[in-house]
Amino acid sequence: MRKILVFVFIVSMAVTCFAGELEDKQAELQRVKKYITTLDAKIIEARDAKQINRIAQLKELKRRQLDRAENLKAEIEKLERGETVAPMPEPKPMPEPEPVVAAKPEMKAERGWRVDAGYGGGSFMLGGGYRFPFRNLNLVAGIDYGISNGYSIINARIGSVFPMGSNIVEVNLGLTDYSATVTDILGVSGNIEKGGRLGFGVSVGRPVNLPWAGKVNLGVGYNTALGLTAGATYQF
Repeated sequence: MRKILVFVFIVSMAVTCFAGELEDKQAELQRVKKYITTLDAKIIEARDAKQINRIAQLKELKRRQLDRAENLKAEIEKLERGETVAPMPEPKPMPEPEPVVAAKPEMKAERGWRVDAGYGGGSFMLGGGYRFPFRNLNLVAGIDYGISNGYSIINARIGSVFPMGSNIVEVNLGLTDYSATVTDILGVSGNIEKGGRLGFGVSVGRPVNLPWAGKVNLGVGYNTALGLTAGATYQF
């Protein structure tokens, strides 16, 4: 029963995490359609003024926006079917401005604290970390504590955070210590022996504005020492 509840929790986190992507694509499609209408009006003006070169530029812009609209429609259909889509490549610069696209997560190399809460290693975990820039990387060092029936977990980690399209990806390497031998961890076959073990983790998330918490990053992932993971991160 506990595994079913945990699985439902992780699935709900994933749905919440990526539900905003469909809305982003639909909003972007509307902006592209509006921009195409603006281009039609500019083409008529250029034609009346007999601006041959400008007409050619505007028609090329319109062609590219029509292609972009078709790609967005295809991505929206995939998202409505529950499929994932690859980030759309940015258009090449043109003389006329492109329509505003959906904002991407800000990944400024800043120092600051963060609080983490979620699931991992068969237990609900709470922790924190400190992010800091190093060369061209955004590094995060932190520690988490989890407690479940009959055992506890301490997980010390260091990793890097970077944007991927509209999502945020985090990879980390950590040392996880179990206070007892445990079994039935989602994503890990067999037993996990008591003591410390190295683990590699990766998670994918999206920033979500929650009315009761503000901007929070929700993500799901996998860690070789913790199994399937899900969590929320609030940055100060």
